[in-house]
Amino acid sequence: MPKDLVHSVQVDISPIVDFHTSVHVKDVKFPAGITVLDDMEDTVVTASHIKIEVETPKAAAATPAEGAAPVAGAAGATPAATEKGADKK
Repeated sequence: MPKDLVHSVQVDISPIVDFHTSVHVKDVKFPAGITVLDDMEDTVVTASHIKIEVETPKAAAATPAEGAAPVAGAAGATPAATEKGADKK
C-alpha cells in the first residue's frame, strides 16, 4: 500500500574516513518490515576526491573573453588589430 512505502532511508556515513572505505547495504539500518532484495555487499556510499583544473594566469591573459577584441601583439591577434594599435601612438 502507498501508506507503507518508505520515503527515505538515513545512512550513517561516519565510517567513511578515507578513500578506501565504503558503506554497504548490510551497514544500512532499514525500518521494520523492509526486505532488502539487493546484494548485501553492494556499495551504497563511497568517498572520492575531486579533481580541480586550474588555468594558468598566462594562458588566461592571452585568451580574450568571448566577444572581446584581441589585444594588439597578443597571441591570436590579427595583423589589422596590431596595425590599428600602432596608429594610435
